Amino acid sequence: MLLLLSLLALFAGPLLYRYLARQQDWLVLLDNFIFVVIGGLLLFHVMPEALRAGGWPVLILLLAGAVGPGKLEHLFSGAAKATHNLTLLVGVAGLCLHAITDGAALVDASHTQAGALLALGVVLHRLPVGLTLWWLLRPQFGTFAAVLALALVVIGTLVGYFVGFHWLPDVSPRQLGWLQGLVAGTLLHVVLHRPFSRHHHGSQWMAGLGGLAGAAVLVAISMPALYQAQAHGHAHDADAGAALLRFWLALSPWLLAAYGLAMVMNWLQPLRHRGDEQGQGLLRGMAWGLMLPVCLPDAARVYPKLLQHGAKPLMALAFLLAAPIFGIDALLASFALLGGELTLWRFLAVLVLALVCAGLLVRFLPQVPGRSCYQHDAEAPLRSAFEMGYGHLIDHTAPWVITGLVVASTLAPHPLWATLAAQPVLQLLLVLALAFPLHLCATGLTPVVAVLLAFGLDWGAALALLLVGPALNLGLLRYLAAQHSRQFALAYGLAVVAIAAVLALVISQWLGIGASSLPELSAEQLDSPWRVLCALVLIAVFSTALLRRGARGFVAELWPKGLEIKPHHHH
Repeated sequence: MLLLLSLLALFAGPLLYRYLARQQDWLVLLDNFIFVVIGGLLLFHVMPEALRAGGWPVLILLLAGAVGPGKLEHLFSGAAKATHNLTLLVGVAGLCLHAITDGAALVDASHTQAGALLALGVVLHRLPVGLTLWWLLRPQFGTFAAVLALALVVIGTLVGYFVGFHWLPDVSPRQLGWLQGLVAGTLLHVVLHRPFSRHHHGSQWMAGLGGLAGAAVLVAISMPALYQAQAHGHAHDADAGAALLRFWLALSPWLLAAYGLAMVMNWLQPLRHRGDEQGQGLLRGMAWGLMLPVCLPDAARVYPKLLQHGAKPLMALAFLLAAPIFGIDALLASFALLGGELTLWRFLAVLVLALVCAGLLVRFLPQVPGRSCYQHDAEAPLRSAFEMGYGHLIDHTAPWVITGLVVASTLAPHPLWATLAAQPVLQLLLVLALAFPLHLCATGLTPVVAVLLAFGLDWGAALALLLVGPALNLGLLRYLAAQHSRQFALAYGLAVVAIAAVLALVISQWLGIGASSLPELSAEQLDSPWRVLCALVLIAVFSTALLRRGARGFVAELWPKGLEIKPHHHH
């Protein structure tokens, strides 16, 4: 019965596509639905399993599959269509191979209750799989190719159901994990680049509805797998779901408070320049940066406006340095997950970094003549404050919070952590090398750092990651080079990295500060009604942001502005 239902759900996808594609708005809804469901399935279901089986090389293969085809298309623009189509076919082949595991999972349904729940998850995700295959293949290769792909999925399902995994006796779990990583990367490349797009511009609300529907389907698919992991004693899968819930309950009250405080402070003290002296300007720039929870792209957009409207270069630099590293949202999240002592040292390190870097770098900047005050809408300060605290800031921080919580929940103990635990300097160098080119957010990074500290990461390396990751990336250096000069951009990058490294070594090695006691909330505290209420309110708030922006606009905050994914248009 379940086998028949899974096949019917598969073929229901093309019928749904045909109905939805008749109207522009419905096609936009479909695009965002597919974007969320397939991206979520790959990142939250396929990749954790592949990482456990294949180890860290899976990440390299994922990156190669996701970024490699785009680089080839850029280098060989004449062969862009062929490269993209080949990537598409590899991803579709991966879906067909995945059907074998689906068929094998259906066999276990009649033996245990947990197996039945897992089989239910297989049936549920067959609808988006069929929809995706038709969505990917029908516009570019025609009906025959799309039907052929569906037929191959049916064959794979039948093979898995009747034969199981016996046809792969010579393939090790490690090699299978590598294959899954590469296939996941190619599928991410295809889905991110919106292959069906032909200049579709539908309703933003429909895009948001598609994203919410996709998130609901992801939850429905995930619940059977979580119950199955708990019943079979698969500790990592069960712990991942429990950890995500624990982090969410622990953070929700603090994040809501951070957004509310940002609204109040923005109402009482809107951002404006008063022509302060250098010392006051430095402190004012740091104060603005610390009280406004913004990530690096927003801080970079405010920075030139401060200069253009007469702010002292020292104040503008202090704002650019302090704002992305430790806004009020990151402060409260850090207090909840890292504890008061580590939060205090993190705060002091941000102050020293901003003071020293701004003082060193200001001599490279000329004074920009002021024209007028820079402030929010004076006619509607309360409305502007509300939009800043509960609109704009949530739009920019919500994707990072969700990503950080998911990454922190799925991280697992690995022998690599034990090896690095005895090498704090090596940890520091590795963290700096990883943090420099990436686009990270201080709030989303906090739960990840909390888990890494529990696994044995040195507090100095963690502090360096918390300082450099949010404050610096290649996109910012390119922007500073264009805004000022290459020499200034180079000096900015070197100063941030060097001072962060010195602070990390001084605090962790010379002062002996470590992460010996991370805060741990009891089950009674986490289950308190007010925490559950805050968690539900935060879900509603983030859902509103997703509804307002659409799934692609929501996730775009995770990408550096110079690296945003654009749709392909092959002619």
